[in-house]
Amino acid sequence: MKKKSYTFISDPFSVSPSIETTAAGNLFNCDKDITIELPDRDTIKEFQSGRSAVVSFRDTTGRIINMGTQEMPATLSISPSLNSATLSIKCRMIHSPL
Repeated sequence: MKKKSYTFISDPFSVSPSIETTAAGNLFNCDKDITIELPDRDTIKEFQSGRSAVVSFRDTTGRIINMGTQEMPATLSISPSLNSATLSIKCRMIHSPL
C-alpha cells in the first residue's frame, strides 16, 4: 500500500552536490547512498524497483533540505541487507539543494 510520505532513520551522512555539465546545461548531481534502519517488508517491496519522489532531510540545526522537485523528482530505491538497508537516491537538480 503506497503512503503519501515515509520516514527513515539513517546513520550520519553529508550532502555535497557536484556540478555536471550536460547537453541541457549545468545540473547539480545529488546522488547519494544512505544507510537506514531496515524498513518493513511492504516498504522494501514498494521501493525495490525505484520510485519517484521529493526527498526531504532535516539537518542537525533543523533546516530542511529537499532533493528533487515536482518537475524533476529524485528516483529512490531500497536495497535490504541483514540488519539495515541502503536508500539509493538518484537526483539531478537545476539549483543546489543547499
